[in-house]
Amino acid sequence: DPNLPEVIPAEESSTRGCRCASYRTKCTVGWHSIAMNGGSARIQNTRLERCGQRGIEGKYCLHFHKLGSCPTCLFKGNSIEGSHQRGIIVHGTHLSAVEDNTLWNVRGAGIYIEDGNEMHNDIKYNVVSCPFRFNDPIHHGCTVPGTSNRLSDTSDNHSGIFSRAVTNNLIGNRVANAFNGMFFNSGGVGRGSVAGKVCESDARLARVEGNVWHGNGRFGTYTLGSNYAKATDQSILTDGENINKDLCKGFDSLGLGRGVSASMVDNTDYGNAFVGHYDAGDIQHRGHNAYSNFNNLYWKETKNFANGCSSHLLGASYADGNLALPDQASFIIENTTFGDGAVLEANHHCNVGVTGVLCFPQYILHEVHWKNSSPSRWMWFQDFNTQGHTANQNHGGVFTLSPPNAQTVMDGGQLADSFFPPGYVSLVSDKFSYLLGLPGSPCIVSTAYGNRYDGGILCRVPLRSLKVYSQNLVSFSAPYLIVEVWYGRAQSGSPDSSQSIPFHQIGGDFESDKQGYSLPVVPGAEHHYKLRLSSGDGTIPATWVVEFSDEVVGNRWEVEYINLSLNNYMCGNNGLVNSHHDRRFMWSGDQFMSNEAWGNTGACAADKPGDLPKVDCSLVDEGRLMSAECPELCSNSCGETSYCDCGSATCKIKSGFTEAEVDLCAAARCSDHGSCAAKYLGSNLPTTSSACICDEGWSGSRCQFNPCQTLGIVCQNNGRCAATSDTSA
Repeated sequence: DPNLPEVIPAEESSTRGCRCASYRTKCTVGWHSIAMNGGSARIQNTRLERCGQRGIEGKYCLHFHKLGSCPTCLFKGNSIEGSHQRGIIVHGTHLSAVEDNTLWNVRGAGIYIEDGNEMHNDIKYNVVSCPFRFNDPIHHGCTVPGTSNRLSDTSDNHSGIFSRAVTNNLIGNRVANAFNGMFFNSGGVGRGSVAGKVCESDARLARVEGNVWHGNGRFGTYTLGSNYAKATDQSILTDGENINKDLCKGFDSLGLGRGVSASMVDNTDYGNAFVGHYDAGDIQHRGHNAYSNFNNLYWKETKNFANGCSSHLLGASYADGNLALPDQASFIIENTTFGDGAVLEANHHCNVGVTGVLCFPQYILHEVHWKNSSPSRWMWFQDFNTQGHTANQNHGGVFTLSPPNAQTVMDGGQLADSFFPPGYVSLVSDKFSYLLGLPGSPCIVSTAYGNRYDGGILCRVPLRSLKVYSQNLVSFSAPYLIVEVWYGRAQSGSPDSSQSIPFHQIGGDFESDKQGYSLPVVPGAEHHYKLRLSSGDGTIPATWVVEFSDEVVGNRWEVEYINLSLNNYMCGNNGLVNSHHDRRFMWSGDQFMSNEAWGNTGACAADKPGDLPKVDCSLVDEGRLMSAECPELCSNSCGETSYCDCGSATCKIKSGFTEAEVDLCAAARCSDHGSCAAKYLGSNLPTTSSACICDEGWSGSRCQFNPCQTLGIVCQNNGRCAATSDTSA
């Protein structure tokens, strides 16, 4: 009936029956259940088949509907099979639990969190599996047409777990063979009755921990849109609405970011096409394992952490796949291992559409273990142009060792499993040829090492980014930026090297405000850089903003310096600027260069604003972030085996422990060469078999055997010892 009333304008669906729509001519009707508008509901250990009503709004298999705060609401241990229009729905409900459920051949999203205001629901230890290939000519995977959300259900972006709201716990879930494993579709303002009332992009990330996304046709881990969590007033008391929208803005009145740092912990992605984010900041991937994905990481834009210290990747492991790294931050990769087939891509998607800024991030490698033995390319810079102009310098980006790691190399030491050849500590594109003319030849073209470094320039000294953000230039008439360098000496006489740096702009003329110039520089108070324009008298307008290196470098390790002048104007303190210079109103992730920034911030502002305060990273565990918890909300300590839940303000058992405080991983007794497989199974009993996942070369129930090592076998001619049993090789 085309005359049935719509529930949500333009979605063309009705709760009162099958409404004809531009994308629907019939509905598929099974049984449905719903707990709605107050009270509580529990459904446990039940098998459900042929449920859901495709095309009729609100008719799903299991459905919490606008129950508000409902800590007693529970869907647990259920099995849903052969059903339509999603499996389990959490709508307008907080503090519920959806756990230990299995969903098989459910058409549409498996688990669906609906409007964007839902908070602190526990989605844990569920399994969502699709038995059909996405390109199956009959079934088309587990997609289904004709629902009110083509994004979550159809071939557009079908998802195992779909949510507009990120402040819900996802713990120990498994999704296989969907189009997307998990999909946080942030970027909107709420849906339905909360439309216009929710800042979806600014919601705090809850616990996203111990999930496995594998064999999905598009993304495993996936956040779409802008994801920059902030300290807002969204809470269960406001029904998940944001009352003061000013708190959703990127900057406060002083120009400081409002970000809140969080972490995704111990998640695993394998066999997917992509893994990661579009635009996202203040998210640390800790203990992330990604293997055999086409892109082990896919990330377009990011920012530095609000705490001033954290790395973006920590204690992670990647192999057999590309890592598409983002623009616009000091992207720190720490204590992370890269195996065979791992490839690093600089500036992913930069200057495609309006993505990116100046395409010149710093990728800082700290205690990284590069175990890729392939002679093929280990990394690559961008070399394409999708714009209708040539003002496209997306080949930027600096790869460099952290200051302490670089100092070890420069002092004549060696790092085990270094990404760089012996003696080298940094890498940039071959476009920055002035580096090859520096006295003492600290830099070389990398072709001596084949194509591993994409023909870039390797240097024995650190490199940092120097960015000049411009205004009111257009691609066809913008001048060059002339850079002159006095290397290791005062600015007198002729420079030791120089280069003309082309103009860069994101998007077409007048399409965005993101434009300017960028280049790598050698940090050090002994080096002098002079910048001027190629047109007129060379003067760089006083309103333009200059940025040198990054404050996180000074917070984590040491403040860096450089001598810098713009034509004849001396920046900083008589030309000396440091990496902690003012950065107010410059970049919050979702806001770029507020009006207050121009001429008032940066390394060369005329009124010389004070430096940013240095952060003591030891106070925040050197930036190592845990899964979300709120210990200040619990009156008593939760101890080592529990955490204080931010929604319920109660202690909840950590993954890998039981209510009897049994440590399931300790019970597994894995050796130092094995990793516990029992932590995220949701069990109350110790795992009795296959509890340990062994490192390469190790075997046994506890990964205690390595016959190659025990027998002292050393292979010649690039051979590798292979064990034939636990005790022989």
